[in-house]
Amino acid sequence: MLTRKTITTLAVCGAVLGAVVAGGCKKDEKKSAKAGAAAPASSDLRRALAMMPPDVEGVVGIDFGSLRASKLASGYQARAMESIGGDFAAFQAACGFDPVQKIASIVAGGKGQRGGEDVVAVVRGLPKAELMACADKVSKDPKLAPGLTVAVDGPYVLLTAEDRSFGLQFTDDTTLVAARKAGAGATKADLAAITGAADGQGLTGNQHFMQLVDDVDTDASVWFVISGKSERVKSMGRGMLSFEAALGEVHVADGLELKAGARLENDNAAKGMADSFNKTLDSMKKSLLKNIATDVTVKADGPFVRLHAKMTKQQLEELGAFASSFIGNPFE
Repeated sequence: MLTRKTITTLAVCGAVLGAVVAGGCKKDEKKSAKAGAAAPASSDLRRALAMMPPDVEGVVGIDFGSLRASKLASGYQARAMESIGGDFAAFQAACGFDPVQKIASIVAGGKGQRGGEDVVAVVRGLPKAELMACADKVSKDPKLAPGLTVAVDGPYVLLTAEDRSFGLQFTDDTTLVAARKAGAGATKADLAAITGAADGQGLTGNQHFMQLVDDVDTDASVWFVISGKSERVKSMGRGMLSFEAALGEVHVADGLELKAGARLENDNAAKGMADSFNKTLDSMKKSLLKNIATDVTVKADGPFVRLHAKMTKQQLEELGAFASSFIGNPFE
């Protein structure tokens, strides 16, 4: 469960490093990716993916502009800001801008267990001049952002929040790269190598993974691709959930639409998993969740199991209330 302290730290940290905030980035050319129908990743996305390790275990993209414009997500913004509290307000006052309102998008990928992980986040649109001025200000007066340490070395910034650090560097006036390497903040030399990557290097050189990226609508509010071969993913599934790769996209407007898929070892395995999920769905429709799982389909598509779900705001609130009875309120 997210604690108030965790949310506060993430928000203040994100405002400086831009790993969770960006503004005014241009949209990539539109894709019309359908299940099983590839659409090539845009040049901007390929540029970002080239900076990530070729053996990355997962990538996620978030269009914050889309989320902010949706009626569904905007309804939770005030509640989230209340949870973040005064530290964020103090940071906002010190730096002279509201980073949350500048959010547009982020693409991040990583691999490895906590303490030894490699992570790269590429953020477009956060103004370089404002962010660097803010970083410089906070580095000279740590009281402006409690729990945060900022060190500035020319174009390079090392940000530390609690026990985690990130190396930061802009590649142009609106593109920021934040990275960790081997469980520590990326050094100035690390970032020079990361930001110098060209198309065909890094993750874009992994044809297998890129085919999965091309199968996702990367203009969705949220999209992701995960390798099922990673030890971290296997441990999360406790050996009960086995797949070669998972991918999905979430479209948020007045309600939510989820399209997700998992690639299994063969067609028979996919059919078996789809049949199992459908039995679970049938049970849900006869349980306390019968008013929630009204528009959910699961089917086998070759070696893929594909899920398509649509939920209204009311259904999501009912699901949230049901979940919070087990895991608590995520805003507390």
